[in-house]
Amino acid sequence: MGGHGYLQVNEITEILEMVAPNVTLEGDGCVMHQQTARDIFKSLGKLMVGKEVSENYSYLGEFGNYMGEKLQGDFKEIDTLIEIIKVNSIFQALKVGEDLRK
Repeated sequence: MGGHGYLQVNEITEILEMVAPNVTLEGDGCVMHQQTARDIFKSLGKLMVGKEVSENYSYLGEFGNYMGEKLQGDFKEIDTLIEIIKVNSIFQALKVGEDLRK
C-alpha cells in the first residue's frame, strides 16, 4: 500500500473495521460461530434419541411439525416471519448436520 495506504481518505481503515472479525474473550467471531453450531448439532442429536434440550433450542424439536407442510399466513405479520425464520433454521441445521455426517 505504500506510504498512503492507511490515509483516512482511502477508507481502508473503515473497511478493515467492518471486515475484520470482532475479538471476544473466547476468540474471534469464527470461534463463536463454531461453538454455536456445535451446540445446535448436539441438541439435534439429543432430540433424535428422545432426550430433552435446553429451552434455547426447544424449537428444534418442532421439525416434525413442518415435514411436508407449507407455511400459511399473512407474510406481512411478524409472527409469520418469525415462523419462517424458525422453519428455515431447523431445515438448515438438519441439512448441514446430514452433510457433515456423510
